[in-house]
Amino acid sequence: MFEKKNIKLEEKNQNLENRLKQVVVAPVAFAASLTQTKQILCEHQAIEYDNVITNLGNAYDPRHGHFTAPVKGLYLFSVTLMSPYGSNPNDINAELVKNGVQTIPLYATSLDSYSTSATVLLTLNAGDMVWVRSFYVSTQTIHGRVYDIFPDY
Repeated sequence: MFEKKNIKLEEKNQNLENRLKQVVVAPVAFAASLTQTKQILCEHQAIEYDNVITNLGNAYDPRHGHFTAPVKGLYLFSVTLMSPYGSNPNDINAELVKNGVQTIPLYATSLDSYSTSATVLLTLNAGDMVWVRSFYVSTQTIHGRVYDIFPDY
């Protein structure tokens, strides 16, 4: 009798261990910035953050500026954009998008605020894509160097 219970407990333990292995996934996080000032040429142009600071899980693609969720989960995104200072007006109209749909708008002008930041928590399915793109084309130049960053945790 004890032997049968012991076997059942071992089976349950093995099942739990197998389920735990499925739940534990590699960490996913990235941070990227612009290395130089960028001119926005068209509406819905992806901003390609080319300086990859970290890319755990290789979910960020700097060639296209897209993050692709490797697994379903809750992801935190933060974006900072800076307009170059100058006497000429320069507006930045951008947005953080999920699968091509705006999640949050971003706006800054060289005449007033200079920079804009936003942080958003998104529920993503495996394969969902998130990126920053221009929303409206006016005179848009995005300041390069470490001022503009696109991290995910």
